[in-house]
Amino acid sequence: MIFLRKFKQIICLFILFFSFNFKSSANNKIEKIIVDLKDNWLYYDVSYNSYISYIASNHQKDKLIHFWLKPQQFGQYKLLLDLKEDTYLYINHKLQKKYKQGLNTISLDSLSNIYTQENLFITLYGSVESSVIGIPSLQTQKTDKVTEWINKTHIQQYRKHVTFYIIILLIAYTLVRQYDSKMLLEYLQVSKFFQVQRRQDNPLFIRIFQNNNLLFLLTYALLTGTFFHLLDAMHQGSPLLIFQKYTNQSLNLSWANWGIWVGVLVLWTLSKYLIVWLSANLLSVSKLINLHFYEYIRISNFIYLFLTIGVLLLSLHIPYHIQNWYNIFKTVLVFAYVLRTIILWYNANSFSEFRKLDFFSYLCVSEIIPLMIYIKILFFI
Repeated sequence: MIFLRKFKQIICLFILFFSFNFKSSANNKIEKIIVDLKDNWLYYDVSYNSYISYIASNHQKDKLIHFWLKPQQFGQYKLLLDLKEDTYLYINHKLQKKYKQGLNTISLDSLSNIYTQENLFITLYGSVESSVIGIPSLQTQKTDKVTEWINKTHIQQYRKHVTFYIIILLIAYTLVRQYDSKMLLEYLQVSKFFQVQRRQDNPLFIRIFQNNNLLFLLTYALLTGTFFHLLDAMHQGSPLLIFQKYTNQSLNLSWANWGIWVGVLVLWTLSKYLIVWLSANLLSVSKLINLHFYEYIRISNFIYLFLTIGVLLLSLHIPYHIQNWYNIFKTVLVFAYVLRTIILWYNANSFSEFRKLDFFSYLCVSEIIPLMIYIKILFFI
Protein backbone atom coordinates (compact mmCIF):
# COMPACT_ATOMS: atom_id res chain seq x y z
CA MET A 1 0.00 0.00 0.00
CA ILE A 2 2.79 2.38 0.93
CA PHE A 3 4.47 1.54 -2.35
CA LEU A 4 1.30 2.32 -4.34
CA ARG A 5 0.90 5.67 -2.60
CA LYS A 6 4.50 6.59 -3.37
CA PHE A 7 4.01 5.46 -6.95
CA LYS A 8 0.87 7.63 -7.36
CA GLN A 9 2.69 10.66 -5.93
CA ILE A 10 5.55 10.15 -8.36
CA ILE A 11 3.10 9.84 -11.29
CA CYS A 12 1.29 13.07 -10.25
CA LEU A 13 4.53 14.98 -9.93
CA PHE A 14 5.61 13.61 -13.30
CA ILE A 15 2.37 14.77 -14.96
CA LEU A 16 2.59 18.21 -13.34
CA PHE A 17 6.16 18.57 -14.47
CA PHE A 18 5.35 17.74 -18.08
CA SER A 19 2.23 19.89 -18.15
CA PHE A 20 4.21 22.86 -16.79
CA ASN A 21 7.01 22.16 -19.22
CA PHE A 22 4.51 22.01 -22.11
CA LYS A 23 2.97 25.37 -21.20
CA SER A 24 6.32 27.03 -20.77
CA SER A 25 7.51 25.67 -24.11
CA ALA A 26 4.29 26.91 -25.76
CA ASN A 27 4.85 30.41 -24.42
CA ASN A 28 8.61 30.49 -24.49
CA LYS A 29 8.51 32.88 -27.43
CA ILE A 30 6.43 35.47 -25.57
CA GLU A 31 8.03 37.19 -22.61
CA LYS A 32 4.98 39.24 -21.53
CA ILE A 33 1.34 39.46 -22.65
CA ILE A 34 -0.34 42.87 -22.30
CA VAL A 35 -3.65 42.24 -24.09
CA ASP A 36 -5.07 39.03 -25.50
CA LEU A 37 -6.87 40.12 -28.68
CA LYS A 38 -8.65 36.80 -29.00
CA ASP A 39 -11.43 38.23 -26.84
CA ASN A 40 -11.98 40.90 -29.52
CA TRP A 41 -12.07 38.63 -32.57
CA LEU A 42 -14.95 39.22 -34.96
CA TYR A 43 -16.74 37.01 -37.46
CA TYR A 44 -18.67 38.30 -40.47
CA ASP A 45 -22.13 36.76 -40.40
CA VAL A 46 -23.74 36.85 -43.84
CA SER A 47 -27.24 36.28 -42.47
CA TYR A 48 -26.95 39.37 -40.23
CA ASN A 49 -24.83 41.27 -42.78
CA SER A 50 -22.61 42.48 -39.93
CA TYR A 51 -19.69 41.50 -37.72
CA ILE A 52 -20.44 39.48 -34.59
CA SER A 53 -18.29 38.12 -31.79
CA TYR A 54 -16.08 35.21 -32.78
CA ILE A 55 -16.98 31.90 -31.10
CA ALA A 56 -14.34 29.22 -31.53
CA SER A 57 -16.78 26.31 -31.40
CA ASN A 58 -18.98 27.83 -34.14
CA HIS A 59 -16.54 29.70 -36.37
CA GLN A 60 -13.28 27.78 -36.21
CA LYS A 61 -13.79 26.39 -39.73
CA ASP A 62 -13.87 29.90 -41.16
CA LYS A 63 -10.42 31.21 -42.11
CA LEU A 64 -11.27 34.92 -41.85
CA ILE A 65 -10.70 36.59 -38.47
CA HIS A 66 -11.21 40.31 -37.87
CA PHE A 67 -10.43 42.63 -34.98
CA TRP A 68 -9.83 46.30 -34.23
CA LEU A 69 -6.37 47.46 -33.20
CA LYS A 70 -5.16 50.71 -31.61
CA PRO A 71 -1.43 50.86 -32.44
CA GLN A 72 -0.91 54.32 -30.90
CA GLN A 73 -2.18 53.10 -27.53
CA PHE A 74 0.37 50.27 -27.38
CA GLY A 75 3.21 51.80 -29.38
CA GLN A 76 5.98 50.37 -27.19
CA TYR A 77 4.75 46.79 -27.62
CA LYS A 78 4.45 44.30 -30.46
CA LEU A 79 1.55 42.58 -32.16
CA LEU A 80 2.32 38.87 -31.82
CA LEU A 81 0.57 36.48 -34.21
CA ASP A 82 0.90 32.75 -33.59
CA LEU A 83 -0.11 31.15 -36.90
CA LYS A 84 -0.89 27.50 -37.62
CA GLU A 85 -0.34 28.00 -41.33
CA ASP A 86 0.72 30.68 -43.79
CA THR A 87 -1.68 33.61 -43.27
CA TYR A 88 -2.44 36.84 -45.12
CA LEU A 89 -2.66 40.11 -43.20
CA TYR A 90 -5.06 42.87 -44.31
CA ILE A 91 -5.17 46.37 -42.81
CA ASN A 92 -8.27 48.46 -43.53
CA HIS A 93 -9.32 45.83 -46.11
CA LYS A 94 -6.03 46.14 -48.05
CA LEU A 95 -3.57 43.27 -48.40
CA GLN A 96 -0.27 44.01 -46.64
CA LYS A 97 1.77 40.84 -46.35
CA LYS A 98 1.79 37.05 -46.24
CA TYR A 99 3.13 35.72 -42.92
CA LYS A 100 4.57 32.23 -42.54
CA GLN A 101 3.53 29.62 -40.01
CA GLY A 102 4.76 30.22 -36.47
CA LEU A 103 5.12 33.30 -34.31
CA ASN A 104 5.33 36.60 -36.19
CA THR A 105 5.88 40.01 -34.62
CA ILE A 106 4.74 43.39 -35.94
CA SER A 107 5.91 46.68 -34.47
CA LEU A 108 2.91 48.71 -33.29
CA ASP A 109 5.09 51.81 -33.24
CA SER A 110 5.76 51.36 -36.96
CA LEU A 111 2.05 50.86 -37.63
CA SER A 112 1.19 54.06 -35.76
CA ASN A 113 3.73 55.95 -37.92
CA ILE A 114 2.35 54.49 -41.14
CA TYR A 115 -1.35 54.85 -40.28
CA THR A 116 -2.53 57.97 -38.46
CA GLN A 117 -6.00 56.57 -37.70
CA GLU A 118 -6.65 55.69 -34.08
CA ASN A 119 -8.35 52.40 -34.98
CA LEU A 120 -7.11 49.94 -37.62
CA PHE A 121 -9.32 47.14 -38.90
CA ILE A 122 -7.20 43.98 -39.03
CA THR A 123 -8.16 40.90 -41.03
CA LEU A 124 -6.28 37.60 -40.97
CA TYR A 125 -6.92 35.00 -43.65
CA GLY A 126 -5.54 31.66 -42.55
CA SER A 127 -5.41 29.58 -39.40
CA VAL A 128 -4.59 31.63 -36.29
CA GLU A 129 -3.70 30.16 -32.90
CA SER A 130 -3.52 33.46 -31.02
CA SER A 131 -3.06 37.20 -31.44
CA VAL A 132 -1.76 39.21 -28.51
CA ILE A 133 -0.14 42.52 -27.72
CA GLY A 134 2.99 41.99 -25.72
CA ILE A 135 6.75 41.61 -25.61
CA PRO A 136 8.42 38.79 -27.54
CA SER A 137 11.35 36.87 -26.13
CA LEU A 138 14.84 37.77 -27.28
CA GLN A 139 15.00 34.96 -29.81
CA THR A 140 11.93 36.19 -31.73
CA GLN A 141 12.65 39.92 -31.72
CA LYS A 142 14.83 39.48 -34.80
CA THR A 143 11.69 39.18 -36.95
CA ASP A 144 11.03 42.89 -36.36
CA LYS A 145 14.14 43.68 -38.38
CA VAL A 146 12.76 41.59 -41.23
CA THR A 147 9.46 43.52 -41.11
CA GLU A 148 11.30 46.85 -41.06
CA TRP A 149 13.42 45.71 -43.99
CA ILE A 150 10.26 44.80 -45.94
CA ASN A 151 8.75 48.22 -45.13
CA LYS A 152 11.92 49.89 -46.39
CA THR A 153 11.76 47.74 -49.52
CA HIS A 154 8.18 48.88 -50.15
CA ILE A 155 9.21 52.52 -49.75
CA GLN A 156 12.08 52.03 -52.19
CA GLN A 157 9.77 50.38 -54.73
CA TYR A 158 7.24 53.19 -54.35
CA ARG A 159 9.88 55.87 -54.80
CA LYS A 160 11.28 54.02 -57.78
CA HIS A 161 7.86 54.07 -59.45
CA VAL A 162 7.44 57.77 -58.69
CA THR A 163 10.94 58.56 -60.03
CA PHE A 164 10.13 56.81 -63.30
CA TYR A 165 6.88 58.82 -63.58
CA ILE A 166 8.89 62.04 -63.16
CA ILE A 167 11.39 60.96 -65.82
CA ILE A 168 8.62 60.06 -68.28
CA LEU A 169 6.87 63.41 -67.80
CA LEU A 170 10.13 65.34 -68.16
CA ILE A 171 10.94 63.49 -71.39
CA ALA A 172 7.42 64.16 -72.74
CA TYR A 173 7.54 67.90 -72.04
CA THR A 174 11.09 68.10 -73.38
CA LEU A 175 9.94 66.54 -76.64
CA VAL A 176 7.08 69.05 -76.88
CA ARG A 177 9.48 71.91 -76.23
CA GLN A 178 11.97 70.65 -78.81
CA TYR A 179 9.24 70.10 -81.36
CA ASP A 180 7.50 73.47 -80.90
CA SER A 181 8.61 75.67 -78.01
CA LYS A 182 6.19 78.44 -79.03
CA MET A 183 3.22 76.10 -78.70
CA LEU A 184 4.32 75.00 -75.23
CA LEU A 185 4.71 78.62 -74.17
CA GLU A 186 1.20 79.42 -75.44
CA TYR A 187 -0.28 76.59 -73.38
CA LEU A 188 1.58 77.53 -70.19
CA GLN A 189 1.09 81.30 -70.11
CA VAL A 190 -0.96 82.26 -67.04
CA SER A 191 -1.41 85.80 -68.31
CA LYS A 192 -3.67 84.51 -71.07
CA PHE A 193 -6.17 82.83 -68.77
CA PHE A 194 -8.62 85.69 -69.29
CA GLN A 195 -7.58 86.58 -72.85
CA VAL A 196 -9.37 84.98 -75.76
CA GLN A 197 -7.25 83.99 -78.73
CA ARG A 198 -8.88 85.94 -81.59
CA ARG A 199 -6.29 85.47 -84.31
CA GLN A 200 -7.90 83.41 -87.05
CA ASP A 201 -4.53 82.02 -88.12
CA ASN A 202 -3.77 80.56 -84.70
CA PRO A 203 -3.25 76.80 -85.32
CA LEU A 204 -3.72 75.95 -81.65
CA PHE A 205 -7.50 76.10 -81.87
CA ILE A 206 -8.09 75.94 -85.64
CA ARG A 207 -6.59 72.42 -85.98
CA ILE A 208 -7.09 70.81 -82.58
CA PHE A 209 -6.09 67.25 -83.54
CA GLN A 210 -3.39 68.02 -86.09
CA ASN A 211 0.36 68.50 -86.03
CA ASN A 212 1.78 69.83 -82.77
CA ASN A 213 -1.49 69.81 -80.85
CA LEU A 214 -1.75 66.03 -80.98
CA LEU A 215 1.67 65.69 -79.33
CA PHE A 216 0.64 68.08 -76.58
CA LEU A 217 -2.67 66.23 -76.01
CA LEU A 218 -0.75 62.99 -75.50
CA THR A 219 1.54 64.74 -73.02
CA TYR A 220 -1.53 66.15 -71.27
CA ALA A 221 -2.94 62.60 -70.99
CA LEU A 222 0.36 61.39 -69.46
CA LEU A 223 0.21 64.20 -66.90
CA THR A 224 -3.41 63.72 -65.88
CA GLY A 225 -3.13 59.92 -65.96
CA THR A 226 -0.15 60.04 -63.59
CA PHE A 227 -2.00 62.38 -61.23
CA PHE A 228 -5.13 60.23 -61.03
CA HIS A 229 -3.09 57.05 -60.71
CA LEU A 230 -1.28 58.48 -57.67
CA LEU A 231 -4.53 59.92 -56.27
CA ASP A 232 -6.19 56.52 -56.66
CA ALA A 233 -3.26 54.87 -54.86
CA MET A 234 -3.70 57.29 -51.92
CA HIS A 235 -7.24 56.09 -51.30
CA GLN A 236 -7.44 53.89 -48.19
CA GLY A 237 -10.46 52.05 -49.53
CA SER A 238 -10.57 49.94 -52.65
CA PRO A 239 -8.88 51.77 -55.54
CA LEU A 240 -10.85 52.22 -58.77
CA LEU A 241 -8.25 50.43 -60.89
CA ILE A 242 -6.03 47.83 -59.28
CA PHE A 243 -4.44 44.52 -60.29
CA GLN A 244 -3.09 42.77 -57.21
CA LYS A 245 -0.69 40.67 -59.29
CA TYR A 246 1.21 43.75 -60.47
CA THR A 247 0.66 46.00 -57.48
CA ASN A 248 3.01 47.04 -54.68
CA GLN A 249 1.66 45.25 -51.59
CA SER A 250 1.29 48.36 -49.46
CA LEU A 251 1.01 51.35 -51.75
CA ASN A 252 -1.05 50.28 -54.80
CA LEU A 253 1.34 51.38 -57.55
CA SER A 254 1.72 49.37 -60.74
CA TRP A 255 2.63 50.00 -64.36
CA ALA A 256 -0.58 48.25 -65.44
CA ASN A 257 -2.71 50.70 -63.45
CA TRP A 258 -0.69 53.68 -64.65
CA GLY A 259 -1.06 52.62 -68.27
CA ILE A 260 -4.80 52.14 -67.89
CA TRP A 261 -5.21 55.56 -66.25
CA VAL A 262 -3.29 57.21 -69.09
CA GLY A 263 -5.48 55.35 -71.61
CA VAL A 264 -8.64 56.39 -69.76
CA LEU A 265 -7.54 60.03 -69.84
CA VAL A 266 -6.83 59.82 -73.59
CA LEU A 267 -10.37 58.54 -74.13
CA TRP A 268 -11.78 61.20 -71.80
CA THR A 269 -9.98 63.95 -73.75
CA LEU A 270 -11.55 62.71 -76.98
CA SER A 271 -14.92 62.36 -75.24
CA LYS A 272 -14.68 65.92 -73.94
CA TYR A 273 -14.19 67.23 -77.47
CA LEU A 274 -17.16 65.15 -78.65
CA ILE A 275 -19.35 66.58 -75.86
CA VAL A 276 -18.30 70.14 -76.74
CA TRP A 277 -18.87 69.50 -80.47
CA LEU A 278 -22.32 67.95 -80.02
CA SER A 279 -23.62 70.50 -77.51
CA ALA A 280 -22.28 73.45 -79.55
CA ASN A 281 -23.90 72.23 -82.77
CA LEU A 282 -27.22 71.41 -81.12
CA LEU A 283 -27.40 74.85 -79.47
CA SER A 284 -26.11 76.84 -82.45
CA VAL A 285 -22.90 78.05 -80.85
CA SER A 286 -20.51 76.14 -83.12
CA LYS A 287 -18.08 79.08 -83.14
CA LEU A 288 -17.05 78.04 -79.61
CA ILE A 289 -16.02 74.46 -80.36
CA ASN A 290 -12.28 74.81 -81.02
CA LEU A 291 -11.84 77.84 -78.79
CA HIS A 292 -13.58 76.17 -75.85
CA PHE A 293 -11.62 72.93 -76.21
CA TYR A 294 -8.31 74.76 -76.57
CA GLU A 295 -8.99 76.89 -73.48
CA TYR A 296 -10.15 73.80 -71.56
CA ILE A 297 -6.92 71.91 -72.29
CA ARG A 298 -4.72 74.96 -71.63
CA ILE A 299 -6.27 75.73 -68.22
CA SER A 300 -6.51 72.06 -67.21
CA ASN A 301 -2.87 71.40 -68.09
CA PHE A 302 -1.75 74.28 -65.89
CA ILE A 303 -3.88 73.06 -62.96
CA TYR A 304 -2.79 69.43 -63.23
CA LEU A 305 0.83 70.43 -63.64
CA PHE A 306 0.91 71.99 -60.18
CA LEU A 307 -1.18 69.25 -58.59
CA THR A 308 0.95 66.48 -60.09
CA ILE A 309 4.19 68.13 -59.01
CA GLY A 310 2.78 68.37 -55.47
CA VAL A 311 1.75 64.70 -55.41
CA LEU A 312 5.11 63.56 -56.82
CA LEU A 313 7.12 65.56 -54.27
CA LEU A 314 5.01 64.30 -51.37
CA SER A 315 5.30 60.74 -52.67
CA LEU A 316 9.10 60.99 -52.71
CA HIS A 317 9.43 62.54 -49.25
CA ILE A 318 6.62 60.96 -47.20
CA PRO A 319 5.32 57.91 -49.11
CA TYR A 320 3.74 56.24 -46.07
CA HIS A 321 1.92 59.41 -45.05
CA ILE A 322 0.66 60.21 -48.55
CA GLN A 323 -2.77 58.76 -47.69
CA ASN A 324 -3.34 61.67 -45.30
CA TRP A 325 -3.31 64.05 -48.26
CA TYR A 326 -6.05 62.28 -50.23
CA ASN A 327 -8.95 64.40 -48.93
CA ILE A 328 -6.90 67.58 -49.34
CA PHE A 329 -6.08 66.89 -52.98
CA LYS A 330 -9.58 65.88 -53.97
CA THR A 331 -10.97 69.04 -52.31
CA VAL A 332 -8.41 71.22 -54.10
CA LEU A 333 -9.32 69.42 -57.31
CA VAL A 334 -13.01 70.39 -56.99
CA PHE A 335 -12.10 74.05 -56.34
CA ALA A 336 -9.83 73.92 -59.40
CA TYR A 337 -12.69 72.55 -61.50
CA VAL A 338 -14.99 75.33 -60.32
CA LEU A 339 -12.33 77.94 -61.13
CA ARG A 340 -11.82 76.40 -64.58
CA THR A 341 -15.57 76.55 -65.27
CA ILE A 342 -15.70 80.24 -64.29
CA ILE A 343 -12.74 81.10 -66.53
CA LEU A 344 -14.21 79.16 -69.46
CA TRP A 345 -17.56 80.89 -68.91
CA TYR A 346 -15.89 84.31 -69.00
CA ASN A 347 -13.70 83.58 -72.03
CA ALA A 348 -16.48 81.99 -74.07
CA ASN A 349 -18.93 84.77 -73.24
CA SER A 350 -16.46 87.46 -74.32
CA PHE A 351 -15.70 85.75 -77.64
CA SER A 352 -19.01 86.52 -79.38
CA GLU A 353 -22.64 87.38 -78.73
CA PHE A 354 -24.97 84.43 -78.19
CA ARG A 355 -28.51 84.04 -76.93
CA LYS A 356 -28.26 83.79 -73.14
CA LEU A 357 -30.44 80.67 -72.95
CA ASP A 358 -28.42 78.87 -75.64
CA PHE A 359 -25.14 79.89 -74.09
CA PHE A 360 -26.22 78.83 -70.59
CA SER A 361 -27.58 75.51 -71.87
CA TYR A 362 -24.34 74.89 -73.74
CA LEU A 363 -22.20 75.48 -70.63
CA CYS A 364 -24.52 73.28 -68.56
CA VAL A 365 -24.02 70.37 -70.94
CA SER A 366 -20.30 70.87 -71.56
CA GLU A 367 -19.06 72.03 -68.13
CA ILE A 368 -21.55 72.18 -65.26
CA ILE A 369 -22.98 68.66 -65.58
CA PRO A 370 -19.47 67.07 -65.86
CA LEU A 371 -18.50 69.12 -62.78
CA MET A 372 -21.40 67.60 -60.84
CA ILE A 373 -20.30 64.14 -61.97
CA TYR A 374 -16.73 64.86 -60.77
CA ILE A 375 -18.02 65.88 -57.35
CA LYS A 376 -20.19 62.78 -57.16
CA ILE A 377 -17.28 60.48 -58.00
CA LEU A 378 -14.76 62.19 -55.71
CA PHE A 379 -16.93 62.57 -52.61
CA PHE A 380 -19.83 60.14 -52.80
CA ILE A 381 -18.39 56.94 -54.27
